[in-house]
Amino acid sequence: MIGGVASVHAGGSPGCQDAKAVPLTTLQNNLAMSASVACLGESASVDLYADAATTSIGMQGFADPVFKLGAQVNAFVGLIDRWIFTLPASVPTGTILSFPVSFTLDGSVAPGSSYRSSFSSFMNYVFTISDPQQGYSPFQTFQKTGSITTPGVYADTFSGIINLINRGPFFGMMADIEMNLWIPGLESGSIDFYNTAKIFIDLPDGVSVTTSTGLPLTFVTPPVVPEPGSVPEPATWMLLTIGLVGVVGSKRRQGKKWIR
Repeated sequence: MIGGVASVHAGGSPGCQDAKAVPLTTLQNNLAMSASVACLGESASVDLYADAATTSIGMQGFADPVFKLGAQVNAFVGLIDRWIFTLPASVPTGTILSFPVSFTLDGSVAPGSSYRSSFSSFMNYVFTISDPQQGYSPFQTFQKTGSITTPGVYADTFSGIINLINRGPFFGMMADIEMNLWIPGLESGSIDFYNTAKIFIDLPDGVSVTTSTGLPLTFVTPPVVPEPGSVPEPATWMLLTIGLVGVVGSKRRQGKKWIR
């Protein structure tokens, strides 16, 4: 399921606005959405996308309140999927396998950018991978949440382990994926996290994965990990007033096959 909200406003009150929405309950493999407005000499725009086959989402927004009348960008994009694993016949029913997983988050907030004072961040993210056949305890779930609160260039990876159980020929092995990004209220400047939020999983030989609709997930080499410390520690984040949720990132492992 993939959905999003793109909403922009410029020119103060009442000004002009453009808004589009696709519910996160929509069954589809990809999404591309844009909104833009130019009013009374001010402008704002937003673009977002999501793609199940590459397990990636992204967004970018721009607000230019030239005459200080008021411009704003609000946006959300989310992806929810169930990965289906194909295992060698030699893996017994009831076996629990541990897979290294990683999330990548790369992008930037332009110097001088600002967000609405009633919010606490430029962008928020939530990334989750879990085993629906074992419940959602920390042992079967890896999650990362956080906020981008200051201008700058961001590039980071979040890595962990997910433990999945093989339920045999009828149920097999599966993992639930959820990725979300949102911009609560950009008032000036720009945010660019387009095409930069992805999930990776390290698979042993003989194991493959598809999306819930049967699309094969693409094997790739993860990007080179930048120096650590470029992204602030995850902080308390706020939901958009529309009540939606958010995303995660990834890390390079030498000599392994990766799926994205």
